[in-house]
Amino acid sequence: MAIFGLIKDKKGPMEQGKTYLIIFAIILILVIAGSIKRRFHPAKFALSIIALFFIPGLILAFWHGLLLVVTYKNIWLPLFIGLIAGVILYHLVLKRLFGFSTFEHELSHALVALFFLRRIKKFVVTRNNGGYVEHSHGFGGEVGNHFVSLGPYFLPTFTLISVLLRPFLPVEWFPWFDVWIGITFSYQTMNNLDELKDNWTRKGFRLAGSGDYTKTDIGREGYIFSFIMIIALKLLLISLLMFILVKGYPAFREWLIIIWSESLDFFRPVFTEMFYYLKHI
Repeated sequence: MAIFGLIKDKKGPMEQGKTYLIIFAIILILVIAGSIKRRFHPAKFALSIIALFFIPGLILAFWHGLLLVVTYKNIWLPLFIGLIAGVILYHLVLKRLFGFSTFEHELSHALVALFFLRRIKKFVVTRNNGGYVEHSHGFGGEVGNHFVSLGPYFLPTFTLISVLLRPFLPVEWFPWFDVWIGITFSYQTMNNLDELKDNWTRKGFRLAGSGDYTKTDIGREGYIFSFIMIIALKLLLISLLMFILVKGYPAFREWLIIIWSESLDFFRPVFTEMFYYLKHI
């Protein structure tokens, strides 16, 4: 909102409208570019527009969730210890454990596929040659396919499972369970960075088992679309997990309200100025 305030202080209504119109046009061009790969993909376009609309609210939800966590020493301290331990564990053990990262990667594909009611036909993990998941088509169609393909890059699998179980655990499990959550999140972050570095390419590779030549998940989905969706879904899941971590499942409503209201407040002046400008040109 401070950005829009700065524009209003320095520009008249006509200039403001032009500025917002230019910004919106640039965003729209990027979204359209990310939706075209040999042909226009309506599902990619719609998902990108929805993600961009909610990103401001997701950023604020992430910030509120972070403030919630750091407010409670009995939560942030064991989490912090777990984060440090996780970095050490990842570099000394997990990164060198052949097949483990591949297993987690393919598990993320499988979990997102199950979320879209797909049946898992094959789950292949190798020590040195990667892996793959084969699933049935079904609920979600092309939209579901995009989510399944990008699942390992936005889904903090072990952290998600741990946090969702947390409200049901006995008090005797704490603070050690929160240390575990910190370890899982640290692993997911380190592993994600390595996966993005390895998969942010159009170069192909030989598929494990069959030897068929294929592209990476991000190579198939496209850079622009992948970037938008990974950022939006990462913010969505991590902010939600922080709210549940501190307040339990009742915080879900508060989290949703923040995302919706903040996104609406962010874009309201954009569309107001755009309509004003278009009306007076």
